[in-house]
Amino acid sequence: MTPPVLWDISKLRQLQELVGRLNAGGSLAETLQGVVDGVVEVAGFEVASINHLQSDGMWQCIAVAGSDAARTQLLGVRQPRAVFDAEFAASERWGSLRFVPHERMPADVSPGWIPDLNLSDDPDAWHPHDALFAPLHSPGGDLIGVLSVDLPHDRRRPGPFQREILQMYAAHAGIAIYRAQLMDQLIENEQAFRLAFENAGIGMAVLSLKANESSRYLRANTAFCHLVGFTEKELKTMSTADLTHPDDRDTDLVNIDKAVTTDQRVFEVEKRFQHAGGGSVWVAVTTSVIEDANGHPVSAISQVQD
Repeated sequence: MTPPVLWDISKLRQLQELVGRLNAGGSLAETLQGVVDGVVEVAGFEVASINHLQSDGMWQCIAVAGSDAARTQLLGVRQPRAVFDAEFAASERWGSLRFVPHERMPADVSPGWIPDLNLSDDPDAWHPHDALFAPLHSPGGDLIGVLSVDLPHDRRRPGPFQREILQMYAAHAGIAIYRAQLMDQLIENEQAFRLAFENAGIGMAVLSLKANESSRYLRANTAFCHLVGFTEKELKTMSTADLTHPDDRDTDLVNIDKAVTTDQRVFEVEKRFQHAGGGSVWVAVTTSVIEDANGHPVSAISQVQD
């Protein structure tokens, strides 16, 4: 039998490995499933599930691990926030964990999945109706999920070390879930922007304001390419100065300097672009500056109409 101290060290090493996997940058769905799989792997419970707070304020069970029967019964179930509020109100506080002994379970709360477990007279034995929750918080402290665990391997209510492992894991899991949410939102926002950008009825282009890129075009939509006669690939090798008529470049340079050195963030100008087929085309350009997280201008998006 492994000595207790070595067993503890082994669990901490496993926990460290799991946290690394959770922060590997997966999607929200992948991260949620990874959290419950990790509980079953390292925390000493046979079954785990996560309820994730949805945008409409409802809880929804998104991931289940350890039991096909539990997965069938729980996955996708939605319930109001008041359900967990009632269970937490009836719970014993184990640090950040919430334990609801079977005799204190609110009568109006659905028991969910109940394991097939023989009852014991041992007061420390795990009862089929016992419930243990680990609230999951964002770095800012907002409750974003609830991790539920069941069926301890030894069929006993968890002791101090097992509780500590679960608390540590839940703290890291909340951060990983929050990051995955942000990543999913960024991807959704990027997809929405790309659709609006590509399908816009007017010309649109994004250009860099970084010092070493000299107002180079980063992307251009179909309408803009048709307007100037260049492909997007060709435009990406050009700057706004390359495309602008020589007589109008000074105005461009002044506006770019203002974008970088002042607080002005929107510029409107009428000017001429040089067409790929020769000649020039008069356009009205509205350019909005995009800032990074520190408020520094990094790029700009132009809307162009002839």
